[in-house]
Amino acid sequence: MRIIQNSSSCNTLVDLSAPDKKFIDTQHADNADDQLVETRLLLPIIRDEFTDEESDNDSMCLFAGEEYNQNLYLPKNETGSFEIEVDKFLSGIPSVQESADTLFCGGLRHFSNEDQAEKRCLNILQGEVGHCTSSQTDIILSDDATTCHIVAIRSSLTSSSLSSEEVKEPLSSLTHIDHAGYERCIREIFKKHRDYHYSPSQNLDEESGCERIQLELHVMGGFDDIEGSSREISEHLMSLFAILADEHHDVMDVRLQTCAISVMNDDGLRCPIGRGIGMDVSTGEVFLATIDPSIAGPEIRLRSARRWAGAEEEILSLVHDVDVVSSGGKYSITKPSYQGKEAEARLVINPFKFEPFDCIDDVIQLPDDVMLQHTSTSPFVEKDNFCENLRQTLTLIKKEDWRTYFGPGCNFPVVYMRKEGTLNEW
Repeated sequence: MRIIQNSSSCNTLVDLSAPDKKFIDTQHADNADDQLVETRLLLPIIRDEFTDEESDNDSMCLFAGEEYNQNLYLPKNETGSFEIEVDKFLSGIPSVQESADTLFCGGLRHFSNEDQAEKRCLNILQGEVGHCTSSQTDIILSDDATTCHIVAIRSSLTSSSLSSEEVKEPLSSLTHIDHAGYERCIREIFKKHRDYHYSPSQNLDEESGCERIQLELHVMGGFDDIEGSSREISEHLMSLFAILADEHHDVMDVRLQTCAISVMNDDGLRCPIGRGIGMDVSTGEVFLATIDPSIAGPEIRLRSARRWAGAEEEILSLVHDVDVVSSGGKYSITKPSYQGKEAEARLVINPFKFEPFDCIDDVIQLPDDVMLQHTSTSPFVEKDNFCENLRQTLTLIKKEDWRTYFGPGCNFPVVYMRKEGTLNEW
């Protein structure tokens, strides 16, 4: 006999007799078994009552309040396409919807010289990625997302064979994704976390799991926009995360800790609830966040100009890393450090060429309402400062020469360090 439990808070059924207790969306319950594909993405579940479970090999007692992991099933067909909109499907899973509710209920934290002023902040812009540890920064965050998605990742190593001195401190990463792409770069992020914790000489015991990377995945962004731009990014990311969780399963457990994407991040009026997300690098806590321009970091307009440079290769620009050292200065070249010493925080703007496009003056002079229609994927929900920020970026492209920043051969990155004795001045 199959035991089905109905959630009172979400339109979801749970088959308690199934080995993995698969979640089934009641709207598709008749043929759900044919549509749902098991992934190695894990969902953290809080047991709300005592359960004594037995299998052929072992027995397990779970007490109320204890957390366990459950594999996520996604509604895909044989071609790999989603049978149901992934954001709507995920919103029907209680633990996933609760993760979004927890994020929203935590309130919005504003970072400026007055608020949260004691925190070192690392701001990641659209199209960028950054890696850091708690010795380098306190908060890693990104803001101003509408259809964009922000992905925050934190990993640590659980080991029974290594001493606490041998286990590195957790690694945190954050990236701001503006369209369905960047697969190679997202793969590199996962590889970064794997390589950070593992060396070829370390013993890998998959069966006992004595040394495994625990990777917490947080993703927020998009809304229920009419064009479907948000959902396209959501489906691309969830598909890719499932693939990467499988590819790295030999050493890594990938847990979807927070998910608030597309319709889950919509206020009911086709407007995003959360536009920015931050992570406490020491604790791994995530929260809605905004950052004031006064501490948003150096060369915001130059960094934003990369999106208008027309680069042929689709990449996320790496602006901060855990293993970069430099002699400092505008024309410094970054070099990897292999001494095992934690690098100081350095924000790196890698070289790129930019030049004015034909109608740049016309775009700069457009009225705000017209500029929004022609330059934004979500013109009706952008912040009030969108047009002014864009004009400043385009003005830099018009008036500045890339050689001033990156040298005549466009091969010198711009490197900034925090000023001595300050937290957020570079």
